[in-house]
Amino acid sequence: VKAMKQGAYDLLSKPINHETLLKTIDKGLQHNKLVRELRGSEIRFQTLSEAAWEGIVIHEKGRFIEANHQFFRMFGYTKEELQYGLFIESILPTASLQVIKQNIDNDIFGSYQITGVRKDGTEFPIETNSRALQYMGRPARVCAIRDLSERIRAEEEKLALQKKLAKANKLKA
Repeated sequence: VKAMKQGAYDLLSKPINHETLLKTIDKGLQHNKLVRELRGSEIRFQTLSEAAWEGIVIHEKGRFIEANHQFFRMFGYTKEELQYGLFIESILPTASLQVIKQNIDNDIFGSYQITGVRKDGTEFPIETNSRALQYMGRPARVCAIRDLSERIRAEEEKLALQKKLAKANKLKA
């Protein structure tokens, strides 16, 4: 048992059968290859997840299962808080929560703009885009969340500048 815990693949007894030895070695090589591929896949997934501009969260009926760094940064929560149970109610005000719960209950996916709430209670505009997926063999949703605060601020600034320009052009004429 101790040898198996340390990575042994099979029990070989003396006298050693060469055919059994070759099969055991082959099994060990295949196992090591799969472990390397799994590690590579995990690294690629982690890299993609952390490189995304959006907050990405996987949830099951509103209970968050996984989230990337941008999600935690955007909403002010920690990975530890996710492990202890973080729910969709934590990041949405009542009006937005009603929309999202209806979409979850009716299996509606897609993109829409709603309001988010940070851990400190401040509200901010967000765009969400969701779709269904299988996660760990169970149905779940993946949701990409984009903070629209800067975009809206820039649009308001642009509009204000356009109004000033129009006013200046009227005075000139």
